[in-house]
Amino acid sequence: MSRPIFFRLYKIVMLFVLILPFGCGHRIYYKPDYTNRFYVPRQIPIKPGMILKPGFDICERVNIVNAQIDTENVPLRACDQKYNNLGAYTHKWWGNLHLWTDTAVGVLKTELTKRGVTVTKGAPKILKLSITRVCLFWAFHDVGCPLNLRVQTGDGYIRNFEVSNKSIDLYDSCDGAVTRAVAAMFDDDNIRSYLTCPKAPKDSDCDGVPDEIDECPETPQGVEVDTRGCPLDSDGDGVPDYLDECPGTPQGVRVDSRGCPLDSDGDGVPDYLDECPGTPRGVEVDSRGCPLDSDGDGVPDYRDQCPGTPEAAKVDLRGCWVLMDTLFDFDRYELKPEYYPVIDEAVVVLQNNLSMKIEVQGHTCKMGTAEYNRRLSENRARSVMNYLVRKGIEEKRLSAVGYGFTRPKASNETEPGRALNRRVELSPVR
Repeated sequence: MSRPIFFRLYKIVMLFVLILPFGCGHRIYYKPDYTNRFYVPRQIPIKPGMILKPGFDICERVNIVNAQIDTENVPLRACDQKYNNLGAYTHKWWGNLHLWTDTAVGVLKTELTKRGVTVTKGAPKILKLSITRVCLFWAFHDVGCPLNLRVQTGDGYIRNFEVSNKSIDLYDSCDGAVTRAVAAMFDDDNIRSYLTCPKAPKDSDCDGVPDEIDECPETPQGVEVDTRGCPLDSDGDGVPDYLDECPGTPQGVRVDSRGCPLDSDGDGVPDYLDECPGTPRGVEVDSRGCPLDSDGDGVPDYRDQCPGTPEAAKVDLRGCWVLMDTLFDFDRYELKPEYYPVIDEAVVVLQNNLSMKIEVQGHTCKMGTAEYNRRLSENRARSVMNYLVRKGIEEKRLSAVGYGFTRPKASNETEPGRALNRRVELSPVR
């Protein structure tokens, strides 16, 4: 056998000897040295949502505590028997539980910080973490790491989370187990409830009354409301205070959309105070809502054709001081004695108004010529004036004028109208 052939056969035999104990296709990915060196954890990268789901709202401030009681180096006890069938390389490892707990705390802090949660001492919500059991094992293809994470909340709730993780890398295996334990922690209802801040009831209009009991949703911002969520209505008129232009309306008074009492005739005096409803638009009224009557003759100024009539003077519907048309017989100007008392009433008024001057006006209907009626009306006016002088009224205060039929107060087409036009009026001279 030549030397090159011998060397080739030797290499094949040696390769076969090396592969045979482990089986074809097997390889040891990780085999630790038999030393007492410490396991130094490192935090594996965390992907978004790996620990917390997007909808999980944590309180704004949380205090996370490494509550590991034994901070000394502690030897890992042998893994449970169920892991021993993985091969001859199951191995006791020296570990530090405090460092593993730091890994758990780091995982949790990182995730909460991403959520905008402040991790700080003195926060109202407290989580105390500790690793109470961990072991490492490895075989041909994988490294395994079962562990127990003990979690205690600030209100005394305690829960243990036992997880196991396999990998081809030591750190992926054990630190992955820590990450899984932390993730499992957030599936616990009690811990979720403890960490989640109570949400304030929805209050869409921000009036301080939750939507579910708000009887007046969509109240404008800044408007004061009652316990029902409705804007205040101090006078109870149905118009809220922030819109009420007439606050303090008496109870039971009807109001308009501005909260002001109704004023049907628009005279500025509300209906509930108006003693003269229905006043025409634009007519000046007094505090009672009644049209002004400056001379007090009972005829309001807006209808008074003879303003300034003295007190106690008898007036017609026009507000004019009129003596009865029956003072004279038909087509005559002599006073009828039975009507002297009517003129005597005028005498009393003039005696009570000594500075007043009077124009005695004679008027007729339209029967006859204009000139004839003018003379007839003037003669009748003079008859009345002469009577007043005889009764003590100074003549200088009086004058007589005949207007004939030029100033009718009624229609001359009917007898009742013509009768009203045959009259004597007393008009104060200004």
